[in-house]
Amino acid sequence: GDGGGDGGGGDAPSVALGYDYMSERDAETGDVVARTNVWTLEGDEGHERLLELVLRERTLERTVALIVLDYARPWHLVARLRRWLSLLERTLHAAEARSADVRRVLRSLRAKQRARYTAVDGDGGGGGDGDGD
Repeated sequence: GDGGGDGGGGDAPSVALGYDYMSERDAETGDVVARTNVWTLEGDEGHERLLELVLRERTLERTVALIVLDYARPWHLVARLRRWLSLLERTLHAAEARSADVRRVLRSLRAKQRARYTAVDGDGGGGGDGDGD
């Protein structure tokens, strides 16, 4: 995208909570047709409270969490993944406890996910994406 930051990492100093965006452009006209906000929470779980700034009721339905792990010490991957998943879960539960609107949004998202879920049968078939296509 053509976001506001360099997105390259490297030797650039990191911040606890970073913001960038990606623009999707129309192939024919070059016009921006969509913009994706990208929030980055850097390495320390101690910045947990900053997630509350990003996980807001009005954008929650369109939010995706992506956990990217450092492979420098692969023997820590599972433990680090569990810690980040736990952090995300705690943050969502806290937001749910504070706001009836967040509870409504999360209930709706859970119901949609259950409706799309298709169990895989024993012979390896089935399991489609639930779109009905």
